Amino acid sequence: MRGKELFETKLYELVGQLFDQSQLPGERFDRVDDFTKTVAIVPCSAKTGEGIPELLMVISGLAQRFLEQSLKVGGKEAKGTILEVKEEKGLGKTLDVILYEGSLKAGDTIVIGALGKPVAEYAELAAEARASFNARYWYADGGWLFDVIDGEDGDDSSLRPNQVFTISLAFPILDEARWPGVLDVVRERLLTPYGLRTLDPAHPEYHPRYEGDLRTRDAAYHQGLVWTWLIGHFIDAWLRVYGDRATARGFLTGFADHLSDAGIGTISEIFDAEAPHVARGCIAQAWSVAEVLRAILATEGATE
Repeated sequence: MRGKELFETKLYELVGQLFDQSQLPGERFDRVDDFTKTVAIVPCSAKTGEGIPELLMVISGLAQRFLEQSLKVGGKEAKGTILEVKEEKGLGKTLDVILYEGSLKAGDTIVIGALGKPVAEYAELAAEARASFNARYWYADGGWLFDVIDGEDGDDSSLRPNQVFTISLAFPILDEARWPGVLDVVRERLLTPYGLRTLDPAHPEYHPRYEGDLRTRDAAYHQGLVWTWLIGHFIDAWLRVYGDRATARGFLTGFADHLSDAGIGTISEIFDAEAPHVARGCIAQAWSVAEVLRAILATEGATE
């Protein structure tokens, strides 16, 4: 009780000094009715840290309330500080950040630096990784990328759709001169009306259909069957290399008929790799639907 009385005495001594020196009334922050007329006092302890959360809350609240227009910054690249990196269930790795300039929107590219290593050093490491990748993964005899290098059986030159990502992603790692050749061979040997085959039909372990017992079906899952969601990245790569929206939109025409097959109004998970390309697996696969919709948006404005 004595401590509380002492605290109140010191607080109002401070309120009196504030008024004497500035003619401004003051009050403990949780007792303030109008922050435009009264100075809010937030008690804090430098030893224990007590009151710091309340101080930050008051500053943040006042800034949002009275500096809203001043805090709006448009048309500038975002700059900020990372407060925490953590794993969120259902989201994976997330960042808590404070932006002190500009704004972020969905689809923006974020560059992160760290203390002790300048951005230039990371750029050098990225360039080194790119050079190493192109030197080691390039299968010159075929004109595409190895599927595996330095495996138990050495390098595996199987033609698979994974290499589309080396062109389609925001920072393509494959040398630009190789883009057309890789994309053309993927189109010729892996593209179907419903996505990309997971293995070249010329491969001895190619499985074109998802049928038989569980063991047989599992063996075919990534050995030829068509995965629909890959069509999105194939179209991203196509647009990056050729910029031809009309042809890209044509790669999606098969899905119109499929909407009345299997799961009505939706898109299946996988398809047989050969005609008639029977729909298999989940009849309403979210990533299939999402990538086809994304590809449709990417090809808007194409002359069909």
